[in-house]
Amino acid sequence: MLVSVGDLIWGAIGLATLALIVTLVAVALELRGVLRVVAEFTRQVERDLSPMMQDLQHIMHRLDSVSAVVGEKVEQTSHLVDRVEESLAVGRVHARDAWADTRQWLGSLRVGWSAGLQVFRDSGNGHVGNGDGYSRSAFPYNTVASQLDGITVYTPKPEAAPAD
Repeated sequence: MLVSVGDLIWGAIGLATLALIVTLVAVALELRGVLRVVAEFTRQVERDLSPMMQDLQHIMHRLDSVSAVVGEKVEQTSHLVDRVEESLAVGRVHARDAWADTRQWLGSLRVGWSAGLQVFRDSGNGHVGNGDGYSRSAFPYNTVASQLDGITVYTPKPEAAPAD
């Protein structure tokens, strides 16, 4: 029984093809088992993560609604802050005017006080009045004028409105 080299080559090719087909079938069966495991794992992950994903969606929805409410409150607060700033600016102007009026009143009081002390000092020196209750030497006109010359009256300067 002599076998030719061509038959031997074709036989080897047939055995190699058979081995390749058996190997491919084995790989396909193994791959099928791996794919089943992957599919089961995917189902478990989906089953376990689905409630968590729903909770996460619920939390995100709540965060969106809270951020909308906070945005409204911030806008309302900014309007309130603007009104408070305007009120403070007006209050500063009124306080400045009141202080200027107070300083003017205190200046007038100082003039009166000085004139009164001068009359008191002069009446204590024995000066005699002219019967009208005032001593000409105790309350001369030039004394009051000299006292008024020393007083600086502060008047408020008009200021520009605060810039918005």
